[in-house]
Amino acid sequence: MPKSVNLLKAFWVENKQGVVFLSRNWNQRSLPKLSCLETNAPLQPLRPLPPQYTGYWSGYFIEDGKIHFLLHQSDFPDIQPGSKIYVTGSFNGWKDVVDNEEWRLQQKGDRSEFWTVSFPLAYFDTKTTHYFRFFLKPEQWLPVPTRIINRTPDGFGGFNYELNWNRGTNYAFTFGPPTEDFIKRKTTIVFEYDTLREEMPVSSAEILGIWNYQDRLGVIIENDCTSFHIFAPRASSVTLHTYRNLDESDKKVLPLKADDSGVWSLFLTDNLEGFYYYYTIDGIFDPTTAFDPNVRILDPYAKAAVGPKGPGIITNRYLNLGTPAPFKVPYWQDLIIAECHVRDLIQHAPTDIPSDERKGFAGLTRFIKDKGNYLRSLGINAIELQPIQEYEYDSPQEYQWGYMPTNYFSPASGYATAPEKASQIEEFRAVVDACHDAGLAVILDVVYNHVGNPNHLMRLDKETFFHLAPDDSFMNWSGCGNDLRCESPVTKRLIIESLTHLVRYYDVDGFRFDLADLIGKSVLVEIELALKLEKPSVILIAEPWSFHGHIGPALRDTGWSSWNDGFRNFVADYVRAHGNQEGIAYFLKGSPHGYARFPSQTVNYTESHDDRCWLDIITESPNNDGSMPTTRDIRRTHMMFAILLTAIGIPMIAAGQDFLRSKHGKNNTYLDGEENALNYMRMIQFAGTHAYVRNWIKFRKSDWGNLLRLQSRQSESYVRCIYVNGFSSVLAVFNADGSMGASRIAVAFNPHESSVHFGNGNEINWQNMRQIADTERFNIDGLESGKIPIIDNAPMLPPLSCAAWIME
Repeated sequence: MPKSVNLLKAFWVENKQGVVFLSRNWNQRSLPKLSCLETNAPLQPLRPLPPQYTGYWSGYFIEDGKIHFLLHQSDFPDIQPGSKIYVTGSFNGWKDVVDNEEWRLQQKGDRSEFWTVSFPLAYFDTKTTHYFRFFLKPEQWLPVPTRIINRTPDGFGGFNYELNWNRGTNYAFTFGPPTEDFIKRKTTIVFEYDTLREEMPVSSAEILGIWNYQDRLGVIIENDCTSFHIFAPRASSVTLHTYRNLDESDKKVLPLKADDSGVWSLFLTDNLEGFYYYYTIDGIFDPTTAFDPNVRILDPYAKAAVGPKGPGIITNRYLNLGTPAPFKVPYWQDLIIAECHVRDLIQHAPTDIPSDERKGFAGLTRFIKDKGNYLRSLGINAIELQPIQEYEYDSPQEYQWGYMPTNYFSPASGYATAPEKASQIEEFRAVVDACHDAGLAVILDVVYNHVGNPNHLMRLDKETFFHLAPDDSFMNWSGCGNDLRCESPVTKRLIIESLTHLVRYYDVDGFRFDLADLIGKSVLVEIELALKLEKPSVILIAEPWSFHGHIGPALRDTGWSSWNDGFRNFVADYVRAHGNQEGIAYFLKGSPHGYARFPSQTVNYTESHDDRCWLDIITESPNNDGSMPTTRDIRRTHMMFAILLTAIGIPMIAAGQDFLRSKHGKNNTYLDGEENALNYMRMIQFAGTHAYVRNWIKFRKSDWGNLLRLQSRQSESYVRCIYVNGFSSVLAVFNADGSMGASRIAVAFNPHESSVHFGNGNEINWQNMRQIADTERFNIDGLESGKIPIIDNAPMLPPLSCAAWIME
């Protein structure tokens, strides 16, 4: 008799059958008995799952002495007939077998659901656990679908298939449901054989994951009629509460009806424009549903809300925003981004803004329209706003960064002058229009990996919208209490439709996705396709990490750009002489090969809202307090900006970084409004640094900057780096191969305490080079005095310094 069963996974499938997978083959003559823990009722007998069906859930199956690798077409609908797909793994050298027809999968007929390739078991060491992936030529690793039961982390932020010989021929079984309403309640199966007994919850996530409702959700006003639609597949009742008076003195309570798709609807022959509403939902409560008829639920599709708890506001006003003035979004390679927070920008801005508008959209619009405002003077062409979607707060006056969203369609009520009148709709659109008039693209920081409190989605269906641990608690790789199940069709639709709404009705130009690793590559690819259909120029940036992993390298074959944390960390070390030659060359060249497939796929930055700010990281002052920077702090910061604004890729700075912003060493200031608010007196106090950055930005945007703002990857010799033995100092020449004409840009960096000489014979005619910058100054017409000496046809760079030259 076996010592244990070790149940691996159990879930319901579309045909109202359950499937259970064991951790190893079942080798006994008879099958175990199966019952329902909650009702103590026996379930239909176990039946072995056909091998091919097993392969659908694991990527392979074993039959007749062969192993058959299997890829399902529905997971990758864009793959065309005749594509070259290979199985690669620890058993064949991974990518070494690409172009070896023996390992290529074949599709049996253009309409076949499966791509397969088979091998005798003798090909493999069956005593070893192997890992494999599928590779689509020319250079795409196909992601492992989330439904795969043997999906295992690869240690680099991605996943592999596990090939475990203990699970090969007889480890998957089907069984029948306990009751007709099995999907509405939690079910735990009991597996019994002789004296052996094991239990496992049966997940409803798979059957909920096939949801395909085609009609619109939310509130729809058409022909002076109003209809309501909300997804709650396991609810037993859904009730609408609606009223015109905010004190609810005229409230009406109306039931909705469900259809077979799990959507509840109500149709009224009245135009309820301007009414307030919320839902209450009841059903069988268990850890995977969390129904509570006493809890008010804000419609996830509400276009405006009075606050994070609701109520929603029924409105079509967003439809009447009018056609936006034409705005040409900068090409990605031309972007220079400033990351900003609404209140931080305007709290102390020297602009005529009424005090009651200094905390929101209306004040930001006034700030942007001021032709002398900080962002215009800096010269950037894109603003990346920290979250502006409805977020968790206790009071509209409360300060926070906004990374705890409670609704994805409504602009934040906390930034509105009259949220009860849905003023946030016009006020946020005014922000976008003002930015466009000022030549600024608008990128929004969006959070689709977790939600804040109150958690309205949980009350609709916890298992549909969230990743759950075996004990039905929230998975928490975000560190914020819950992880959205983004690959669920209903969640994915909510994400895409809310993003499309922001583009279509507010004319937003792009998005930066918080903790995009938790969203997953497959969903990110679908987001890209949907948004580029809406706005081909849309800017898409991933924060590619989470506590779970790092998805950056996996995004190389997509149209996504990523924050480059490697750049951030390296440059902070480099300016303090802790870097190396290979590293600085790699980042100046735009992080090719391992990170960025095309130049603007890397967003280079050295400071963001998270963690300590730049100056507090590199300062010589005690306690990481850079509020009174030393001369060395300033020189290192200038060197950093010279690196940031010459490196190939998209440069991003944090608002205030150019005038030596400090947070007095504080590591996390997400609730500290006074610490985060920009102190514009420092722009006067450190005017030299602000001017230095302005001039570098102006240079990068100029015709000279064409040598840095590359649309496509150039040859390996486009950037030539010259080093000094024993130092990390570097002299980098852009367009060294002459592929973009006769012009050259040369930059040199020396983070060390002694002077360095870059030798001779470097094939540069320094008599034709015009020095335009050093560590303190920048003049595109050329520095007139105090220039870097050229000795033996090579520059001699002083300690802790940088310089730049141009050659026409």
